[in-house]
Amino acid sequence: RLLGSSMLGASVREPPAGTFASGPKLELKPSSVLTKDWGSTYTGTIHSDTLGEDRKVSLFVPRTFSTTKRAYPVVYVTDGESYFEPAVVAVRELFLAGHIPDCVVVAIETPNRTQDMTPPGMGTFLAEGEEKGEKFLQFIARELKPQLESAARIGRPAVLVGHSHGGILAHYAAAGWRGEF
Repeated sequence: RLLGSSMLGASVREPPAGTFASGPKLELKPSSVLTKDWGSTYTGTIHSDTLGEDRKVSLFVPRTFSTTKRAYPVVYVTDGESYFEPAVVAVRELFLAGHIPDCVVVAIETPNRTQDMTPPGMGTFLAEGEEKGEKFLQFIARELKPQLESAARIGRPAVLVGHSHGGILAHYAAAGWRGEF
C-alpha cells in the first residue's frame, strides 16, 4: 500500500504490476496540518530521477474521499513549503461556495525556486543557474502523478498554480503541457 491511513485504507490499491514498480516511490505519512473536519493531510518525500534529488510533498484529500470511489480533480501547488495551507483553504472555500468540485491538493516543495520554475528560454531573465522548469513539469507528470493516481485517485482536471516564478511556470505549462495541466 502507498498510503497507510484508516481513512484511505479501504480505497487504496496497489499499483498495477509493472506499471511503475521501478519508478520513484512516494511514501506518505498522516500529518495534522489542518482541521480533520475538512479531510486528511499527509506529508512525504519522493526521489526524482529527473531532478536528481528528493522532493517533499504535502497532500490534502477532502473528507468526502472516504465515502466515494471516484477520481478527484487535483490542484498542484508550487512552493509547497509556503503555500500548502493557503491553497487548501482557497480550494475548500471555492468548493463550499459551489464554484469548484471537491479537489485533492498536492503541494511540492521548491527549494531552488528560481531554477525549478524557470521555463526554457527565460533563464537570462529569471533563473539563478540552470533552467529546470521543463524538468520540474516532467517530474510532476511522469514521476509524481503516477504515484498519486494510484494512492489518491487523482483525475481530471489537473491544475498547476503558483506565485511569482510559479505563476510563470503555470502559464508555460498551460501552453505547452495542455494534456497534463
